Amino acid sequence: MATEDETVNEEKVLSEGTTPAGGDTSEQPTQEHMIPKSRFDEVNAKLRELIAAQEKADKATAAAQQKALEEQNEFKTLYEQAQATINELKPVQVKYDAYLNTATESNAKRIESLPEHLKAIVPDYDDPLKLASWLDSSASLLQEAKPKAPNLNAGASSNGTQPKGISEAEARELAAIYGVDSKYLLNT
Repeated sequence: MATEDETVNEEKVLSEGTTPAGGDTSEQPTQEHMIPKSRFDEVNAKLRELIAAQEKADKATAAAQQKALEEQNEFKTLYEQAQATINELKPVQVKYDAYLNTATESNAKRIESLPEHLKAIVPDYDDPLKLASWLDSSASLLQEAKPKAPNLNAGASSNGTQPKGISEAEARELAAIYGVDSKYLLNT
C-alpha cells in the first residue's frame, strides 16, 4: 500500500509541473495521464467479475437466510418476505397483462384483415409477441399476396389502352352543338 501512495504522490507532483527532484518543468510540455486500452479492458473485466461475484454472494446469502428461517420454523417471516416480493411485482404484472392484451387484439385485427387463403398460413403461436413478430416480418409477403384491384375505368379498351381524346376543334364544334363550354369535353 505504501508503494501505491508514493506512486500517487509522485504523479501528483509531476502533474503540478515540478519534477521529483524539485526542478521547474515549465520548459517540458505537460502530458495528460493516459491509460493503455489493454489495461482499461483488464480493469473493466475485473470489475465485471467482482460485480458478478457480489450478485452471486447476495443470492447465496438470501438463500441461506431463507433456509435458516425454514429450519427455525419461522414461516411467518418467510411469508412476509414472499408477500413483499409479490406486492413489488403486482404493478409489473398489471402492465405486462395489458401489454399482452394489446398485442393479442392487434394480432387478431391484423389476421382478420387478411384474405381467407392467407389466414391458413398464419402460425398458431401461444405467445402473442412471437405472433406479432412473425406478422411484422411477413408483412411484405402478406401484402404482395393480395390480388390487384381491377381497373374500373369505363373508357379503357379491352387491351388496356386508353382511348384517344378529341381535338380542340372537335370539342368546340360539339360544345356549340350541345350548348356547353368546350373545356368540359377535353381530356386534361
